[in-house]
Amino acid sequence: MDRRARARAGAALAIAAVLAACGEPAGDNAGTDATASMSTVTFRLWDDAAAAAYRESFDAFNAVHRDIHVEVEVVPEAGYSDRTASDLAEGTMADVFWTTSDAVAALARAGDVLEVRETLGEDVGDWEPAVTALYTDDDGLWAVPQLWESTVLLYNTVLVEEVGVDAAALTWHPDAAREKTPAGGAATPAPADTLRQAVRSLTLDEDGRTAGEKGFTADDVAQYGFNTDLTAPAVWLPYLAQLGGVPETGDDLSLTGPEARDAFGYLAELPAVPPVATPDRALFADGRLALFQSTSAEMRRLVETDVEWGVAPVPGGPGERVSVVDGVGAAANAATENPDATAEVLLWLASTDGQSALASHGVGVPAATGAQDLYLSSWSDRGVDVTAAVAPEATVTAASGPRAREVLESVRPILEEMFRGALPLTEALSAAQSAAEQALGS
Repeated sequence: MDRRARARAGAALAIAAVLAACGEPAGDNAGTDATASMSTVTFRLWDDAAAAAYRESFDAFNAVHRDIHVEVEVVPEAGYSDRTASDLAEGTMADVFWTTSDAVAALARAGDVLEVRETLGEDVGDWEPAVTALYTDDDGLWAVPQLWESTVLLYNTVLVEEVGVDAAALTWHPDAAREKTPAGGAATPAPADTLRQAVRSLTLDEDGRTAGEKGFTADDVAQYGFNTDLTAPAVWLPYLAQLGGVPETGDDLSLTGPEARDAFGYLAELPAVPPVATPDRALFADGRLALFQSTSAEMRRLVETDVEWGVAPVPGGPGERVSVVDGVGAAANAATENPDATAEVLLWLASTDGQSALASHGVGVPAATGAQDLYLSSWSDRGVDVTAAVAPEATVTAASGPRAREVLESVRPILEEMFRGALPLTEALSAAQSAAEQALGS
């Protein structure tokens, strides 16, 4: 048995022992013993806003567990993965730490993290199934689900109301992209497609003409109807998923099948204007973008803007209205030197109470289903109904983290050329598939 395996076995046994003893009464010297045995558990993550919520959560934890101090440390996301690998190798890693779904399997196979249900018991946690699946590998759960996000359609309430667009009811159909514009008039959208017409109605040039009007100037746009950057995975993944092009696990993504050709063919015909350099988030925050398809993680970045905005599901395709789900988990270091205290912290993070501060701060949708009403209420108090982010009609999961990000980033320059019209659809998708496979090392 190697060092990591011994550490994992020792930590698991110690944690099991402390959980078994949780119901035993304290002795007369409990107060003195608690002070003498004060333990520090380190908790690492990469998000400053979430760190503030966790500190509040651990204040509540300390009201019950006065003998445990939780030290929250933030490591910048850009270097988080490398720092995790080096600290695990050197034995200096935090006791509990955030991890991504594309990293957790390797951590589990290396013996670096504890299996959650072996450690805490089979009945622990009532979590969102989609995000729980992200941290399940070989029938083991290797991180406690913490936060999750889904693809949503953010919309400027003033702009959509001006033209009578119901953002929550938008639909799309790949056949709409195949229709030809009749001579002397605009194309009639396919019966199941309302998104194309909405985008054109919401796109205005400096003279106030819509993209569907004669004389519209595409090079002089004052207001954009839909994302100008279609290479973002949050834009194209849901459309591909709705055609069945993304497996339920998000693995083995294919960009060369008929589903990909239909999804990207539709998106290539969707915008009324060429892409622009200004990020879509900035355009939306400035009130110049009407429909902003992104992930629910964007919502907290928009709180301080002056724009009135709402949250709708992604437009519905020929099948179900599918959103793509990603999430964050908290893993327990198998080599922790404080197994008893680590067990208590992990139990807290698994609970509704432990995730309530995350919910009330609106950091992200809590994985603990019991905390989700609080999340909805926290956003309702801000005047935003975020039901679409918490209860998508259907979901598929997609891996996150440095490896997944590398694959998705590798295809973006090729997709950009395609959306600019510099590469034919089939050629671009074939090149994108090759780039993705190269990034994976296959």
